[in-house]
Parts: sequence; C-alpha cells; structure tokens
Amino acid sequence: MATTEVTYSYIDESEELCRISLNLAEILADGSNWDTVVSNVGSSLALLGTGLSTLTRCNEYQSAIRSVRQKTDPSAPADVLAQREWVARMTYSDDVTGKLYRFDIPGPEALFLAGTDKVDMSTVGMLAFKAVFEAAVVSEAGNAVTLVRGIRSGKRN
Repeated sequence: MATTEVTYSYIDESEELCRISLNLAEILADGSNWDTVVSNVGSSLALLGTGLSTLTRCNEYQSAIRSVRQKTDPSAPADVLAQREWVARMTYSDDVTGKLYRFDIPGPEALFLAGTDKVDMSTVGMLAFKAVFEAAVVSEAGNAVTLVRGIRSGKRN
C-alpha cells in the first residue's frame, strides 16, 4: 500500500532547522480523500501538526507533503530550551508486522516523568497526541501503528 509522507520542519532557538517525517494514508488517485488527509482544518496533516506543536518548544517553520508546501517566515523562539539537540525520542510500532520506527520531537516541553528519562505517556497532552498520531500515521507498509514510548535524548552536531 502506498503512503503519503509528511515532513514537519521546526526552527530552534539558535535558528537551526530540524525535521520530523511520518507517513499518512495514501492520497487516492481520484483525490476523494484530499480534504481528510491534507487540506481541511480537521485533516490528518493539520491535527498531527497541531499535536506536535504542543509537544515542542521549537517553532514550526513548514510542513510538506510531496510537492504540497505550507510555509511561514522563520522566526526563532525566545525560549532557550527550544533546542533541536534535546529531543523526546518517540517509538511506534506497526500493528501488523511489529516493526519499530522512531521520530524525534525537538526542544520538548516538560514531557518527562520526574527523575527519569521516560516520557510520561499518561499526561493529557500526550494522550491527545497519541490519539491523533494513531488515527493519522501509518507504517511504510500502510498498516496502523501504535505509539509505544518516548525517552529523553540528545543529538550529535
């Protein structure tokens, strides 16, 4: 099954870009699901982007689906914790094959359980994001996915 790849780009406090790429449902040849996947306020693209933006201190710069681009003028956030080098490394699994995938949320908000490096998956924000994520994202094989866990991590420059 084909999928539609979406890439969300964020800018951190030092004006460096970072990206999150995920797969959404395939846009059908007749375009009948275009609004559901891409263009309306309740689309997978919009809901997932809003969910990600609530979990990062970085500013969203643009989102891209194949050749469709939504772009704003880049502006660095004032928050010194909005750093692409500090991430919440999220893991999700293909519900059919069990294959694991990951993506990083740059400059995460206070998502972690006190005294640990684990993302608290039980907060209102994470539960809401998990619901949107699992409704919108599919694996590269086109199967449903489950958001499994997240950990605090750093990225190398």
